[in-house]
Amino acid sequence: MFENLSEEIRKCRRRAEECKRKSEIALTASAIQTYLDMERGWLALARSYELEMLWSLQPPATASLNGSLFLNSWSH
Repeated sequence: MFENLSEEIRKCRRRAEECKRKSEIALTASAIQTYLDMERGWLALARSYELEMLWSLQPPATASLNGSLFLNSWSH
């Protein structure tokens, strides 16, 4: 499972790098902005995969009503 997510993260980061390079050689402000937006989108997707990996290892802590922390028991 983690191998697949790790590969997806790498792919997203590679595509983000490609978009960044293309933004640096783009000829119009519109094209530059489009490539930078695409870069941000790929990086956001990579971060979501990273969070998915972290959550599968340990569910996020949640504050209870009395202020103490407990872990949600998520089933995958």
